Amino acid sequence: MKRSHPLPYRLLFALLWTGFLPCTGQEIRTEAPEAVRQALAFFDASYGSDVNLLNGRSYSLVYSPSSHPFYRTGEYLPGTVVLSGVTYRAIPLNYDLYQQELVLQYVSYSGRPRPLVLPRSLVDGFETNGVQFRRFDVPGTGPVYLEVIRDEDPGCYLHWEKELFQNAEATGTTYRYGDAKRKVVLVRGGHPVAVGSRKAFVKEWPPERQKAIRSYLRQNGIRFRNAGPLELGLLMDHLNHPRP
Repeated sequence: MKRSHPLPYRLLFALLWTGFLPCTGQEIRTEAPEAVRQALAFFDASYGSDVNLLNGRSYSLVYSPSSHPFYRTGEYLPGTVVLSGVTYRAIPLNYDLYQQELVLQYVSYSGRPRPLVLPRSLVDGFETNGVQFRRFDVPGTGPVYLEVIRDEDPGCYLHWEKELFQNAEATGTTYRYGDAKRKVVLVRGGHPVAVGSRKAFVKEWPPERQKAIRSYLRQNGIRFRNAGPLELGLLMDHLNHPRP
């Protein structure tokens, strides 16, 4: 994971982190260069001289006492992320389904864990909870992360979301995140299309194959509202790699 970046990027990070480079256009203060050197050393020891992992923005979320916006768990678990073609392993990650953001947790110079949103434009894909995700650009929506079911062409993926609900109570306003909801997405030629029904799925295939696909879906009782990864994976294997 060691990969050197030019010193100015590391120095910029260190100056911002230690407070010697304000974000207001003021001149850099240099009264304590030792603190800057310590920050550089800490950065190199923690992140292998690679600023990409911290090339993001601060993360905040609406607090809910009874729920969370994340994929499966509210904990940051070691995962893998690919940023601009570079793979980073054992990085504490979580996926916010409400904001549709990938969040990294890093240890600040003060020793406190802090969350950071990774820019979608840099994230090629990631793995968390043992599940792989890829970024796709959806027309009219922008970049989104899709869970990989079968990563081929055509491929099958899941798009996950959560809603935030507001509850007005006598003691004040509270918030609750809803259950995770997902849509099946078929990607052909790099173009993602949400398919929420058998009819929509069959429509995305060549006319000469549609009758056989419709029959397979009926025979195997596949309904896209609740079909699981195993069912969807077997379906794509059948369609992409038909037996003689």
